Amino acid sequence: MRSKRRSSPKGCEDRAQAGCETPVCKSLYAHKRKKYNKRMKHTTEIVVRSYECDSYNHVNNAVYLNYLEHARMDFLHAAKFDYKGIVADGYSLYVTHIDIHYKNSAFLDDKLFIETMPVKLKHIMGEFHQTIKKEDGTVCAEADVTWASVYKDGRPSKIPEQFLVDGLKPETN
Repeated sequence: MRSKRRSSPKGCEDRAQAGCETPVCKSLYAHKRKKYNKRMKHTTEIVVRSYECDSYNHVNNAVYLNYLEHARMDFLHAAKFDYKGIVADGYSLYVTHIDIHYKNSAFLDDKLFIETMPVKLKHIMGEFHQTIKKEDGTVCAEADVTWASVYKDGRPSKIPEQFLVDGLKPETN
């Protein structure tokens, strides 16, 4: 038995892109109407220095946290985030949680690329996903970094609107 194929009403292919409201067009063309903010993804390049290596001659696991911090600040500069301004207004951004998975070792003089992108933004907190890769594409580590905005009185506080640059906002549907 042949299954019936759903098709849109005559002429709906053209109307769907212009916002046709028939139930068939709504389901068939919904993916074309989704609006996306372009997710900002920033890459920072670092070359492994001798003092970052441990007795096994690879990058010490704690050093990866420094790499991630450096890349996040690089990301904020690229996103035109006014870090000095938010601090001057009495706010601080604190890392509250890092979930890091070490995959492969990096060694002296390896060129590393740290990709940083926002994946979550709420009223007082956000999250970045960061990946550290070698020049050949080998992933050394992946991390999810949660941060929060804190006012000078020590309490978590909503991020002021003037500091919510587009680069901080993750992709939305």
